[in-house]
Amino acid sequence: MSIDAWALVWKIVFFTGIALFAVLAVLVTFGGAKDVAKLIRKLKQDALDADHSEPASDED
Repeated sequence: MSIDAWALVWKIVFFTGIALFAVLAVLVTFGGAKDVAKLIRKLKQDALDADHSEPASDED
């Protein structure tokens, strides 16, 4: 193979790697944001449930 053919092969490998990285970065970003939103909703719900389940205190 000539040097030009090898240069083309490595350009294809390089840009394919960049494209795959970009796709994975987007997937991880949106997936992580979805998980964080779910975590926040669960924490809020747990806090509300804890507030409602506390027995009334007779200390006064």
